[in-house]
Amino acid sequence: MKTRNVVVIGGGFAGTAVMRRLAKRLPPGWRALLISEENYMIYTPLLPEVVGGSMLPGHSVAPLRQIVDKRDYLYGRVHHIDMDKRIVHYGENGGHELPYAHVVLACGTRAKLDLVPGMAEYGMPLKTLGDALYLRNRMIERLEQAEQTEDAQLRRQLLCFYIVGGGSSGVEVAGAMSDFFSAACRQYSRVEAQDVDVVLLESGERLVPEFPPSLGEFALRAMRHSGVKVRFHARISAVNEHGCEDNQGRRYDSRNVVCTIGTRPVPLIEQLDLPKQKGRLSTDADMSVSGFADIWAVGDCALISNRASREPSPPTAQFAVRQGQQLADNIVRRIKGRSTQAFSYTSRGELASVGHHRAIARVFGLKLSGFPAWLLWRAFYLFKMPTLLRKLQVYFEWNVGMIFPQDVTQLHYQRTQSQDPPAAERTARQ
Repeated sequence: MKTRNVVVIGGGFAGTAVMRRLAKRLPPGWRALLISEENYMIYTPLLPEVVGGSMLPGHSVAPLRQIVDKRDYLYGRVHHIDMDKRIVHYGENGGHELPYAHVVLACGTRAKLDLVPGMAEYGMPLKTLGDALYLRNRMIERLEQAEQTEDAQLRRQLLCFYIVGGGSSGVEVAGAMSDFFSAACRQYSRVEAQDVDVVLLESGERLVPEFPPSLGEFALRAMRHSGVKVRFHARISAVNEHGCEDNQGRRYDSRNVVCTIGTRPVPLIEQLDLPKQKGRLSTDADMSVSGFADIWAVGDCALISNRASREPSPPTAQFAVRQGQQLADNIVRRIKGRSTQAFSYTSRGELASVGHHRAIARVFGLKLSGFPAWLLWRAFYLFKMPTLLRKLQVYFEWNVGMIFPQDVTQLHYQRTQSQDPPAAERTARQ
């Protein structure tokens, strides 16, 4: 009997959750295959830890071949889906073809840098591992430049960082950056902690609006205790080489602007002739794409209604994993001719680190803050790390990092030049 394929596109939280569930529940004659242009799964909630130096870059990712069966992973970018012939074209120039009986779109999203004019040219997003490495290198580079100048005003300008967005991502990266600078400045003779300004710009009237107001107030106090300045009602309208400006005409001068707001669909989702709402794929209650029985969508790229709350599901890792599990069950039900079920899930809670060994948490209705919440935050994410090896590596790394000095090594990834630059360029450098 010919094997029929369930093709999952995307190796994030949702895609891997679908694959692991299908591996256990698909009937004979069926096979699940995962296609991803990255051969690793990135643990996005811990990107601020990479920025702050609490975690090595490689420890925030896990190989897909260790998360799913190595025989079921296919490396490559999906270029096109022929929905009439039910064929996925992937790999270099779409040269590989893979027939499917069902296809799952779990592609995630990318940063929407054109949300603010100039952000694409002068802002620094935090969406990928490369973004986290770039921001960390920029922080260290600014410290080195500040160490070389005797101009106190220039030093403060170099060490001023504005973070756009006061949600969980903005608060976590602000706390991580503040902790990094507090520790790293001790390794410089001219730079002191008071020379550094980390400023959080929030368009609303409070931080982390996804949390209860009391935890938002704690986050604000924790930010200020860590030395992070917070500006409310600051909706950024433009970014340039000198800094940024809000919709009230106030200027924020800095050479370092970090963006934690705005997402947009990946190119594959944009090109597909499928129903969408605000850039996300429209789905029926069972997470099949509206009007299609063999195409499913899950995770951040999909607009999925949650029957438990009667609201759209938030784009979080917690919901992506549960969506992936329930979607896999629905595919199996459809294969067996049974009725599918609507997505329904009650959140177990939310966690966010606010720096300086503090966090905020709402777990099963219980609100926590401070050091106990921070311990819970670390324990939860350590438990959720994809592989045992990563769990052990991160556990020891976090403990060692609390004892030894902050690492201020820049990690550049530039290959050796194959030839010397032109004479004119060498002269200019000299």
